Amino acid sequence: MTAQVHDLKVLACPFIRKKGEKNITTIVQPCSLVMEAMMHTSGVQNVALTVEEFIVKISPIILNTVITIMAAMKPKPKKEESGGTVCDAVNLWDIKSVDQCHSWFLGVDMATEATEMLLDSEPCEKKENFDVEVKSVQITLECGLGHRTIPLLLAESTFSGMVKNWSSVMSATADMTLEVHYYNESYAVWEPLIERIDKERRRWNLKFEMMTNPAQDKSLLPGDDFIVLPEPQSVVNISSKDTMNITISKCCLAVFANLAKGFSEGAASTYDYSLQDKAPFTVRNALGIPLKVHASRNLQVVGLATSEDIHDVGIGQNLELEYSAFDPLHRGKISALYRQESSLFTLSLAPNGYTEVGNIPIAKPGRRLHSVRNPCSDHSDSVLVQIDAVEGNKVITIRSPLQIKNHFSIPFIVYKSVRNVGLLEPIGVSKPEEEFHVPLDSYRCQLFLQPAGILEGQYKESTTYIVWSEELHRSSEVKCILQCPSTEVNFLPLIVNTDAVPDELNFIATHGEDWDPAYVIHLYPMLTVRNLLPYPLRYLLEGTAETRELPEGSMADVLNSRISGEIMELVLIKYQGKNWSGHFRVSDTLPEFFPVCFTSNSGDVMTVDVYIHIRKIGSRMVVSVYSPYWIINKTSRVLQYRAEDVHIKHPADYRDIVLFSFKKKNIFSKSKIQLCISTSSWSSSFSLDTVGSYGCVKCPANSMDFLVGVSIKMSSFNLTRIVTLTPFYTIANKSSLELEVGEVGADGSLPTNKWSYFSSSENMGILVDVNVSEHSTVINFSDYHEGAAPALIINHTPWDTLKYRQSGLQEGMELKPREMRLFAWADPSGIRKITWAYAQNTGEHDLLKDECGQFPYNPNTQIHWVSFLDGRQRVLLFTDDVALVSKARQAEEMEQPDQEINISLRSLGISLVNNENKQEISYIGITSSGVVWELKPKQRWKPFNQKQISLLEKAYQKCLSTGGVDAYGWFKIDNNFEVNFSKMPMEMRLPIKCNIKRDFLSGIQIEFKQSHHQQSLRAQLYWLQVDNQLPGSMFPVVFHPVPPPKSIALDSEPKPFIDVSIIIRFNEYSKVLQFKYFMVLIQEMALKIDQGFLGALIALFTPSADPEAEKQKTKLIQKDVDALNTQLMESSMSDMSTLSFFEQFHISPLKLHLSLSLGSGGEESDKGRGEMIAIHSVNLLLKSIGATLTDVDDLIFKLAFFEINYQFYKRDQLMWRVIGHYRDQFLKQMYVLVLGLDVLGNPFGLIRGLSEGVEAFFYEPFQGAVQGPEEFAEGFVIGVRSLLGHTVGGAAGVVSRITGSVGKGLAAITMDKEYQQKRREEMSRQPKDFGDSLAKGGKGLLRGVVGGVTGIITKPVEGAKKEGAAGFFKGIGKGLVGVVARPTGGIVDMASSTFQGIQRVAESTEEVSNLRPPRLIHEDGIIRPYDRGEAEGYNLFENSHIKKLLGEKFRHHCAVPGGRKANIVLTNRRLMFVKEVEILGHITTDWDYLYEDFTRPPTVDGNVLQIFVKDHGLLKFHKKDGSGQELVRKIEFRDANSAKWICHAIEEAQSTRHQQKLVKQASMKLSRSQSSFS
Repeated sequence: MTAQVHDLKVLACPFIRKKGEKNITTIVQPCSLVMEAMMHTSGVQNVALTVEEFIVKISPIILNTVITIMAAMKPKPKKEESGGTVCDAVNLWDIKSVDQCHSWFLGVDMATEATEMLLDSEPCEKKENFDVEVKSVQITLECGLGHRTIPLLLAESTFSGMVKNWSSVMSATADMTLEVHYYNESYAVWEPLIERIDKERRRWNLKFEMMTNPAQDKSLLPGDDFIVLPEPQSVVNISSKDTMNITISKCCLAVFANLAKGFSEGAASTYDYSLQDKAPFTVRNALGIPLKVHASRNLQVVGLATSEDIHDVGIGQNLELEYSAFDPLHRGKISALYRQESSLFTLSLAPNGYTEVGNIPIAKPGRRLHSVRNPCSDHSDSVLVQIDAVEGNKVITIRSPLQIKNHFSIPFIVYKSVRNVGLLEPIGVSKPEEEFHVPLDSYRCQLFLQPAGILEGQYKESTTYIVWSEELHRSSEVKCILQCPSTEVNFLPLIVNTDAVPDELNFIATHGEDWDPAYVIHLYPMLTVRNLLPYPLRYLLEGTAETRELPEGSMADVLNSRISGEIMELVLIKYQGKNWSGHFRVSDTLPEFFPVCFTSNSGDVMTVDVYIHIRKIGSRMVVSVYSPYWIINKTSRVLQYRAEDVHIKHPADYRDIVLFSFKKKNIFSKSKIQLCISTSSWSSSFSLDTVGSYGCVKCPANSMDFLVGVSIKMSSFNLTRIVTLTPFYTIANKSSLELEVGEVGADGSLPTNKWSYFSSSENMGILVDVNVSEHSTVINFSDYHEGAAPALIINHTPWDTLKYRQSGLQEGMELKPREMRLFAWADPSGIRKITWAYAQNTGEHDLLKDECGQFPYNPNTQIHWVSFLDGRQRVLLFTDDVALVSKARQAEEMEQPDQEINISLRSLGISLVNNENKQEISYIGITSSGVVWELKPKQRWKPFNQKQISLLEKAYQKCLSTGGVDAYGWFKIDNNFEVNFSKMPMEMRLPIKCNIKRDFLSGIQIEFKQSHHQQSLRAQLYWLQVDNQLPGSMFPVVFHPVPPPKSIALDSEPKPFIDVSIIIRFNEYSKVLQFKYFMVLIQEMALKIDQGFLGALIALFTPSADPEAEKQKTKLIQKDVDALNTQLMESSMSDMSTLSFFEQFHISPLKLHLSLSLGSGGEESDKGRGEMIAIHSVNLLLKSIGATLTDVDDLIFKLAFFEINYQFYKRDQLMWRVIGHYRDQFLKQMYVLVLGLDVLGNPFGLIRGLSEGVEAFFYEPFQGAVQGPEEFAEGFVIGVRSLLGHTVGGAAGVVSRITGSVGKGLAAITMDKEYQQKRREEMSRQPKDFGDSLAKGGKGLLRGVVGGVTGIITKPVEGAKKEGAAGFFKGIGKGLVGVVARPTGGIVDMASSTFQGIQRVAESTEEVSNLRPPRLIHEDGIIRPYDRGEAEGYNLFENSHIKKLLGEKFRHHCAVPGGRKANIVLTNRRLMFVKEVEILGHITTDWDYLYEDFTRPPTVDGNVLQIFVKDHGLLKFHKKDGSGQELVRKIEFRDANSAKWICHAIEEAQSTRHQQKLVKQASMKLSRSQSSFS
């Protein structure tokens, strides 16, 4: 049977079409498919399906249409009956009979007869084949309004696959290829997003396999020593052997932003169909004179059916053009590209009374300069064609070469002076933040300004004109200051700051005539004031009349300031109910930060300090008024703060924000504050600068201690820290009862985790939930809900009574046979275990885990007990029926998985490119391992350890080359280690007999299994590395895993960088997921950042032009104020996700080596301003704290692990807890180690509660073990939690770079007087000889380590003895800092006291190097697929010590015979021959010639290239040619092709160089001729 479908296509159009509209969109281009089916007499069935090409287009409007259709076809969902079971409070705690209970676990399923099962298991064998082939798939994602869209993303793919035997045991294989491009509007080209494979130039390939296994009996057969795991019923393997290279550039990010915006609008239900399509081309006339336009044949004017040739465009009017209907001759990729070929779309234009300019291409955005002549005048004028791309549509503005941009908030009228008459004539109004185009006939005149809008009539025209063209020959940027005098006498003039900047031109067509420079003139106010206080401000400038008010968070321009020392008055309005005033002088010499003292106008004199930050941009100044700290009091008590000489009362009503600042003699002193509540005494002092951290401050009073939670956040504008003070304990009654709460006396201790208990009196339950964090403890009381009780106890036996009680208490309860009852803790703070007795048997259980057990009741009867979860309710069931036990525990057993999915991707690379400055910034690689040998002792393959792997690999290579095996192919590697490589599969017979194989670990490996009651997921990422690809970087590798020391690595198998294993059990009767096991292990890693890299990254991810940033004149602090007004409790209420039960949840500790360098690396200093904005804000933050960031080298951060056991959590609540856990530790360690600030609370998550003493919460990551589902099932639990090595915390890594002074500094950190004293004595005693010196150093080290660790315990006790409770807390602080500082202090002393300065040499680990050389981006800025050869040449040129000429760019290179690494290198300015110097190993230049020195084009003869250059007679050369002036150099290549190729490249480079020089000469000529006709 054969079937064919031809020209299947899908079209879309608006539902109601207007007459003459042509908006039909082709969604699927015509495609055809062929199908053939054959049936053999033997029963084999073959089907083949072929599709030639399939081209789909997706755009927002199409998506919306499809969604609408789908929504209409779906049936309406029925409303569910909402009647939740409200449990009756009366009999909550009563004893019930088992027979009334209809729980699922008490009913037993009927068993089916075993014989029935066997009958239908004989499969009928049928052979079936089904082949699919799709030769080409293209999907374009398009964006734009309505049906006129342009393609932005193009995916191309092919697919072929085969399915076999689908009616019996099905198997399938498939191959798929993929390549994706995005459209770069600014160059009108497609650039690669997912590239082809570098070497072979084929597409990225993905393999898909599927197999099914017959179902097996559910029960597992117990083997002799291990559990046999059944094969899954269906296995899907998805794998790729290729590296997927993804290129992300700035343009690509913009494309994604456009697509996301377009599609999210399209998919929204509020999509507006009536949106008018924008025309693909809009021509705007901004010349100030009428214009005639003639478009090329394939463009037509929108809405005009007749094709007139020439169109008039009046002053300031628009002309809309669209594509004229073209025949769809070209198919495939061309159809997307057809309308974007730049040569196809051109315009000709003629301004009124001028000559015309022909055939201007308008497809590519850019700015082009053309000259036109007025027949009457003697010189030509220039016209600028500006083409902007707006959401895929082009706007073409035709204007003169001069533009004015107004950055004021008021408009200006622009005048030109009329020659000979001396009058001013208005030529237009420049509106705020808009471009104003000066008309063509007046751009050479002198221009004057006058303020308009609200200031109309208050100021005259400016006294001078804008100076720009006169000064051009001095510098490219011209600044000047204009004054507009006031109409009233004695008032200050309005000052305008102008800045003329050259426009960026892409193309100049001048036909040899002079052309005028294109410039943009910016108008700036001299001074801008920003109010960053949460209160309004008034300001008054000396010499002006009225005061201006600035609402909170807004900015305003000060129009009259000259920044020449005038006084500015500031008034702070309604702060604490009063007005406050202060003043400062505005001058050029102001520091970056300074305080202004405001005094209140009330009877008693009060002052408040407000700070001012000055930012100078060019010649203008931005003044921000801010307060370093806002303190918010949410304690509803009166608080007082004091610092050195500041003392402030904060009233209890917390609506007001207190503006706080330290009176510091110098801005860099560390500042701390003390706190007291109403009647208490002062707390110890704490720092307000540790942003992002929390803590608890204790204010002692006579009878009790007040605890206040402190949280410090950064404001959104980076100058202010917001300090919120909240009560440490909060009690919330969410129950329906009135409660009385009191504090237990000193003898009752409190637990520290979540706990719940019930008072079972009154037949009511109240659930108590305690949430402990570093800065608050929240106690919630809520009503009983189903599943909240600690246990439901069921006596399902017919014989005896069950007695049970809480361990440690006397009174118990009992259940008669076949009765059940809920249980609650009688003493919530006691031991939480239940003790039970049945007949003579007793037991104890903690009601947390799932467990089961049994005991004999009498010789014939066994009684089983089982603890399991039913929904959220823990059930403890005693029964004599085994069927009930197995049903209750069904989720526990290992079953045959229904399906298994394995995904393995060999490697993945992401290249980040900034196409604006033509640089590859970074390459992120996820790569696979080297060779790994694996063995299969039981059922799973597992790797050998590193030592054995290298032995095996050596032996294997030896076998391949020489042999060396005995008669049967056995090879002896070691005593007790014999293998056979020649058998298939390969085998090992000693130490044990099993199969082995040679393999590698993929970069990304995911394995997922699912069966009726469980899912398991194992995901591994082998190696993740981030390279810095910028030239001359400080750290070539930014991020990489740190391999463990050699000695340890040899004994362990290769470990992936990230390893995740999750095992989930679930039950059809309950919605609660049980996470049996959740483990994440992350190996040690290093992060090395330099400032240049950070800046480049930020520049890549910030959109290039952010118009919003400057425009935002109000609402600067809106976010911060909003955040303050949220109530205390709201945060905990918003979480709606379902609960899950986590039995073992563990995320490993993180060990991070951090190096920072403030050097940017490379010789790029010109782009300093733009990219450093983000770093500027970090520095701003640090400056305002008074800390300075310095270079750090290899600081070690140790972040403690996160673990919870047997707890209910909502998923996102848990996620935030984990993020917070690591983030807070990192921030605090950062403050302590890098900035040296003090933090509240403990930076190393080491101490949980004083009762538990010192507990280790950190272990070395490579000692961690992650179990897959199988090992978990076999019950291996390897928990390696070593106590901390050498010293606690990150300070231990800073050991080299050491002198005595460092040791002194570290001793000063330990606030111990005794330690410092002992240390001074020790260091002053001179050692006699070397051995003595060593011994002394060693003693110092030992005393440091022992003292440090014991300090945690002894310091608080000493403190308590000396100063009471306050001393105890101070002691804790001392002990902690001691832990970090003491041991390192010891090490430092050792290093500096030993003559030889013994430094700790790290055990050697292999150096991590870059994955690939940086990509070369050609001068045209188009990103092409990565070419390794090119990249190597570029790398050679960039990183060798060749002196580069001005603006020199690499073009080509080619290796030639002669010397090591001998290469011909071609740049855009010269040709050179480089080679490596033998001894030094660096590259030098043998000879080089500029293109200007070539006398005639090079020639090729076979594999020899000849070049002819001028002889400067400085050096002796091969051969003089006739004239004595010319010199010939012969270069021999490996083959004729490379010689031809280089010859061609030289010619190309010469011609582009020539073109560049022309443009340069023209601009030089301009600045000379300019002065003649002005």
